[in-house]
Amino acid sequence: MVQKVAILSNLSIKENGLGLGDRLELTPLNARKRTLKLMKTHYKFVIRQGVEYQQKGEEIWLPGLKEEEGEFSLDLWGEGKDHDKRYLLRALSSNYFKVNEQWCAEVFLQRYSTIYLGFNRIETKNNLSHSKKSDDDEIDKRELFFEKWGQSNLPLLLKGETGSGKSHMAKSIANKLFPEKKFIHINISSFSPSLLESELFGHEKGAFTGAHQNKLGALRESHYGVLYLDEIDSLSLELQTKLLLFFDNNEVRPVGGARSYPVQNKLIISTGRSLDDLLKAGKIRSDFYFRLHSGLEFELGPLRQRLNSIQEILDLFMVQHKVHFSRQLTQFILNYSWPGNYRQLMGYLKKKALLEGPGYLDVSLIDENLLNIKKLNSMGELEVFRPLEEVKNDYIKRAYISFDQKVDMVSNVLKISPYKIKNALEDFKGKEREAFKKVI
Repeated sequence: MVQKVAILSNLSIKENGLGLGDRLELTPLNARKRTLKLMKTHYKFVIRQGVEYQQKGEEIWLPGLKEEEGEFSLDLWGEGKDHDKRYLLRALSSNYFKVNEQWCAEVFLQRYSTIYLGFNRIETKNNLSHSKKSDDDEIDKRELFFEKWGQSNLPLLLKGETGSGKSHMAKSIANKLFPEKKFIHINISSFSPSLLESELFGHEKGAFTGAHQNKLGALRESHYGVLYLDEIDSLSLELQTKLLLFFDNNEVRPVGGARSYPVQNKLIISTGRSLDDLLKAGKIRSDFYFRLHSGLEFELGPLRQRLNSIQEILDLFMVQHKVHFSRQLTQFILNYSWPGNYRQLMGYLKKKALLEGPGYLDVSLIDENLLNIKKLNSMGELEVFRPLEEVKNDYIKRAYISFDQKVDMVSNVLKISPYKIKNALEDFKGKEREAFKKVI
């Protein structure tokens, strides 16, 4: 089914829609990635067989197969000033495009979406100037770091406490840098030592009781792909020796096999425990320890220390799950400590969207149960601090809905003038009023 244009008045599009100053990260077919900052009101994408990526003013030419040839327009659309408008992508030919795996003929683009024009991948990003400069620099450095790793033959070691998002980061890196390659993920701690050898290296038919057919194993399955070895700190000393041989010569000999097989892959490894402590405790071989440290390393701090990462997660979640977080809910999420890190945050967001979505989501009493929070204020609500004027206006809005939108009754009960009620309700119309009804 092909999606048609969304309505610009949609709250999610107004706040998260792609606008002036935002960026496109283009990865043309068989070419390096480019970044385009959106500063014009109109762009045109042209896909032609046999051409290379080039930009001619407002026209951007992209390579494609004969059957994919087509033209697409990207226009700033809406009422008011240019900075209030959002970009609309339209197919100008019979070939449609994909946005987040949905075929579209025309649609308002949102930040943190993935678009395919033929085999050309485009990712939408927010304007970095909207964030703090220190956060911008950190994001830029991180992306450059991973791009350099992607161009090397070195392994990548991800370090961080349990639930910090190592698996999510590994898959995101692989999808972004190598979207055409298969991604093989194996969690070492989830297998017993006797089974793990076969899971990693594979086995020949008849190698042991129950080996009724040949098995490739994760190492050979990842040939020309990306292999993610999760929780490497759980690997036994015996298998450390065998895996070390693979690291050194890139060859795999299956259990019960008589020959070795060459394997070329990109390798990502993660640990949730200190390798230094494991070395001192004799739980990791010294040669294996130094081999793990021979590549590039990236440490994920606790989620509570990575507010920019939380915001990225929220932006992407809103697009994927068709929900919108209120300013109060966003602030609550950023202020919470998230002791369970990424895993806890994603579990909370999914349950919140299921129970109160889709649409507009705000702070509510259900958050106490979702996060098992014991500290409540005297009213039995979550302790979320906001500007006093904002709290007053929300209180007036709740009374307005509770008294069937009768201003005189609200004025009499709250002992305030109708003028003050009118001021509090100025930005409280349409869909926002309907969404507000759900949380009182």
